[in-house]
Amino acid sequence: MDPISTFILTKIADAIIGKLVGDGTQEMISKLQGDPTKKALKKALGEALTRYVTSQPDRKVIAQPLLRSKSLLAEQDIASELAQVVKFVREPNTILIGKRWRDELDDPPPWRDFTHEAQLLVDFFRDELKATPTFAPVFEVARLDAIATHAEIAAESLASVEKLLGSLLSLMDSQFGTLVQIIAGASIDIRQHIRDFSPYIAEKTESFVGRHFLFQEIQAFINTNPRGYFLLYGDPGIGKSAISAKLVKDHGYIHYFNIRADGINKAGDFLRHICAQLIAKYSLDYTSLPRSVSSSLMHWTKRKTSVPNLARISSFCQEYYLKGFLSLPHRVVNQKKKSDFALTCQNRWSEI
Repeated sequence: MDPISTFILTKIADAIIGKLVGDGTQEMISKLQGDPTKKALKKALGEALTRYVTSQPDRKVIAQPLLRSKSLLAEQDIASELAQVVKFVREPNTILIGKRWRDELDDPPPWRDFTHEAQLLVDFFRDELKATPTFAPVFEVARLDAIATHAEIAAESLASVEKLLGSLLSLMDSQFGTLVQIIAGASIDIRQHIRDFSPYIAEKTESFVGRHFLFQEIQAFINTNPRGYFLLYGDPGIGKSAISAKLVKDHGYIHYFNIRADGINKAGDFLRHICAQLIAKYSLDYTSLPRSVSSSLMHWTKRKTSVPNLARISSFCQEYYLKGFLSLPHRVVNQKKKSDFALTCQNRWSEI
């Protein structure tokens, strides 16, 4: 259980329940105020918020008013709209939610349609409520009094949702969150090439402890070498990916995770992702990938090249990146250090 996410979800759930109680009968009030109802609401809210913030990298930035201790979603007028999902009187007023959401942001993206964002969040919330055994009967007959208070959410299931959401919140409070905010300011054509690894990083770092000696060695290498590769190798499952994820979280390094099981191991994807991140981080004067990158990507796509291990990533990066393949200005190339990359693999050293 994560105390921060638990607090936020509890506050929102209590606000929604308060709006649902209204003029209901004593029996209905007892059902709504019971533990099964609150657990189901918290799980659905947690799942909906997690789906939303992981659907696009920049949504982590604009979702901040929803995820703070005084969440916008717990405000009386917003909670009243969310309650409409199970009242079946009218649809939630997403225009109102979107306007209040935009007003809470210091610098809302002018191109972002917050009514659409509110609708997406409401749809996620509705879908997740339908998936709970407590509220499933409610949607079947479109009546709140059909709530199944005997069908309780397992404590482990709710704790898992709270833990993941808590890990994402922790991630956004780290240097990784700073990188995400920088990327959010890039053009749409650049952002579309940047894969969101935040769920993977959150999963790998949520229970990370120790390994201080290793991080000291890595930092010593960075401090004494203007460039190069620090090779970290070991048996599968020993924690190489977790260490890399921790580096990204704590330092906001440009990164790409090679996850073969998910099909994330293509050379073209790697190059597009890294090039786009560099453009965003260093505010380079590009609104789309440089033409030389696109033509070279066509060459590698024809070869159907994958990136199966760290050696391939390293040689690929060295051969093309250091020769200006990414078309970076000399001021950036000359300043680059190994500390700008966190590259990981899931292979044995003997396979490299």
